Amino acid sequence: MSESTHVDGPGGPVVVGCDGSWPGAQAVIVAAAAAQRRGTPLKLLVIERPPETATESRDAAVEHARYVGETARMQALSADPGIDTEVVLATDIHDARVEQLTRQAGLLVLGSYGAGGQVALSLGSMSEALARAFACPLLLPHARVGESLRAGTRPPTVVAAVSRNESAHHVVAAAAREAAERHVPLLIVHALSMQDAAEFASEQDWVATLVAAVGVPAWLPHRTVVTVADPVAAVLDRVESDDLLVVATRGEGRLAGLVSGSVTRALLDAGQCDVLVVDHGSVSHSAVGPTSGLASEPAQVNIPNAAVTLSATECWSFLRGAAVGRLGVSVDGRQDIFPVNHVVSRESVVFRTAQGSKLDACVNQPVAFEVDGFDTATGDAWSVVVKGTARELQGRDEIIRALRLPIAPWPGDPKPRIVQIDPYPGPGAVTGRRFHVFGGLTAMSSSAAEGWLSVPSPGPVPIHP
Repeated sequence: MSESTHVDGPGGPVVVGCDGSWPGAQAVIVAAAAAQRRGTPLKLLVIERPPETATESRDAAVEHARYVGETARMQALSADPGIDTEVVLATDIHDARVEQLTRQAGLLVLGSYGAGGQVALSLGSMSEALARAFACPLLLPHARVGESLRAGTRPPTVVAAVSRNESAHHVVAAAAREAAERHVPLLIVHALSMQDAAEFASEQDWVATLVAAVGVPAWLPHRTVVTVADPVAAVLDRVESDDLLVVATRGEGRLAGLVSGSVTRALLDAGQCDVLVVDHGSVSHSAVGPTSGLASEPAQVNIPNAAVTLSATECWSFLRGAAVGRLGVSVDGRQDIFPVNHVVSRESVVFRTAQGSKLDACVNQPVAFEVDGFDTATGDAWSVVVKGTARELQGRDEIIRALRLPIAPWPGDPKPRIVQIDPYPGPGAVTGRRFHVFGGLTAMSSSAAEGWLSVPSPGPVPIHP
């Protein structure tokens, strides 16, 4: 078996349903990668297809099943030559070999999940029968037909979609384990309806308690987002094609929550990434706790730490879009910062002020001006710095032009002096960068009308037996 980077956890084999189709082949490759991460065997389950004609013998069905199994084994070995594989041939869904796998499996992988419908779980299909028979988590690889325009805008992430019910603990636990095994960050999304917006504070506390109770390890970067929005849109706005989305069914039975009109079904229909479906029994199915072992082996998480340098055009765009900036000056030999509301005129920063220490410290002096922001939907942060010289506008024509700009002072008191910051000539005077934020931020809205705030999430609290 090849060297594994898995985190200790449920040791059941990864089972993949093989049918010889193209989506089935994709499922085999995804299943092989999952088995390698977990350090468990890969079971290639092939169920004999019924005779296509009355004259077709069972020998032909058996031969076809063997061919499908051997092809799947070669596909798995091409993905990882050292993986421990076994082809399991079964006559039907009630075969004793299938029943044995349902008791052992740690993960079931099925193909044929694609945009426009949850094909893998079509009623009456063999995949649907397998999904009902197995109690372990179900992984549905997306049948990609093209690259998403959003792919690659941030590192691959495991995204957990939770709602306030008893399945939330299982979803976060499964998502944390997947993120740890894949060495990628974890994002937890909880959306409230408009009717529940008044309960926002208590819902945020509930999510914080949930994360603490699951025991997400300290070394695993994770972020929670609580928002008032349509739950499907709230999740899809934050998911990219390289991510893994973890969702849960509701009610008793694996497929009870996958009916038309449910949130999980809508995410499967509209999503563009792989989906892991868990139910109430998925985690407790194993004798091992949902997150046991996650904190025992700190891993190198795949997060590029290099920021993206913004172009001059992007920098000025961010400067124009920011309502408030920070003016850095030297006052009596000591550095100081003043927040000011500003506008951009051509390629200069303009603000209004009154006579005082701010004006005295900046006029005809080298200054720095900074704006920054954080996109709670994408997790992207950015900052832009302008270095140059500040001057007070004196000429009649330039003062008239400046007064036409939307720079009314926010405090309301008179601010008759107009200051313009002109960047130094040459490169390096206007610089900016953008990077993706991980590490315990909770995006929250105090109300549907008041925008967003960002506050730290509580540190992880391990479960004690």
